[in-house]
Amino acid sequence: MDVLALSNSLRDYARLSGIPIALYDRQGELIMHSPHPLATLLQQDGLTLLKQERVLESLPDDEPPRCVISPDFLMYGKIPVQGTEYFLFLGPVLNYQRNEEQLLRAFTNLQPALPTLEFSDFRSYFQTVKTVRSSDFFTHLSALNGLINQVYVPSDAITSSFMSSSENSATFYSSLMSHEKSHVIDEVPRSDNYEYEARIMYLISHGQSEELRRLPSFSGHLPSLASTSLRASKNALIILNSLSSRAAIKGGVEPVVAYQYAEVFLHQIEAAVSLPQLFQMGNNMNMAATYADLVASAKMPQTDSKAVNDTISYIQKHYDAPMSVPELAAAAGLSPEYLSTLFRQKTGDSLTHYIQEIKINSAKAMLRFSKASLAEIAAALSFSSQPYFQKVFKQITGQTPGEYRRKHEV
Repeated sequence: MDVLALSNSLRDYARLSGIPIALYDRQGELIMHSPHPLATLLQQDGLTLLKQERVLESLPDDEPPRCVISPDFLMYGKIPVQGTEYFLFLGPVLNYQRNEEQLLRAFTNLQPALPTLEFSDFRSYFQTVKTVRSSDFFTHLSALNGLINQVYVPSDAITSSFMSSSENSATFYSSLMSHEKSHVIDEVPRSDNYEYEARIMYLISHGQSEELRRLPSFSGHLPSLASTSLRASKNALIILNSLSSRAAIKGGVEPVVAYQYAEVFLHQIEAAVSLPQLFQMGNNMNMAATYADLVASAKMPQTDSKAVNDTISYIQKHYDAPMSVPELAAAAGLSPEYLSTLFRQKTGDSLTHYIQEIKINSAKAMLRFSKASLAEIAAALSFSSQPYFQKVFKQITGQTPGEYRRKHEV
């Protein structure tokens, strides 16, 4: 194959599509790149993801195009050039425009692997590179593969291959599609600040740290008169720290403990000298989740049985997963009968009732702060059916889910 002709054709395709394309040999040596020079540095992240999937270990002639997507939804694609030692590598591209904070989060996650990367360059790159929806990106992989290798692999087949590449890929792809439909991730309208703050305080006071980590970041969502983005982010985290400490006290944490944590966090916030450093504190609601963990510890029954304590911890961390007494007993290395008896002896509660109570606590938050239907909530918490969820909810709370939502909806 004429590598020069191939390189020139790829440059034209990259210029027309707005998608960065590079040509590598089997050893990972760069042959050409276009159009953005920073793309080859950023592609190291995608190449690492491919290596983790063992995709770069061999290049069979019939290998189809592959796509990998980072946790921050940076999309990369690989197309082997059949009959040669080369492969094309596309990306990274974003599937929708990000705001400053979202870009900063992606940059922070990349920094350990790419320490020479500057945020200003990273931001500039994604301001100049075309935004491409995931379905269109898969179509580009299909089209390029057909042009280069004269073999047609439908974009649907590439999508299916990605979704089956690991146990979590299908769920991850559903999340990606959900974010695309809403066009923006992690943004909270200023008019919804009260609801957002109420949700944070509720989750902290009920010790639901995993739910908190799924929430959008707090920084940047409050009106601010600060003259710099660093000061504005500090102000937002200071407000979050204050809200969180009070919610933790409401949840049962000793005031002296909550205030000690609040003071430590305040010093860390004010000591930060850069946005990436400050962002680590707000990333995935880490600070608020710490307070929620304090509440969970205060609420968690403490027994002298390691098996019971481990079971309680597992239930609290995996409340949204299918869960049965036999499965919990197997994990503890005990018989279901013995674990059930031991659990009741040590906590005064039945194991089945405790599981249901933890799930219903999460359902309460969803009823208060989301528009999810009862069927969606039942499915999210792994109840066998909506009617069963409604039955358990009334047994635990004395109200139907609908009655609870009407009374408590923010």
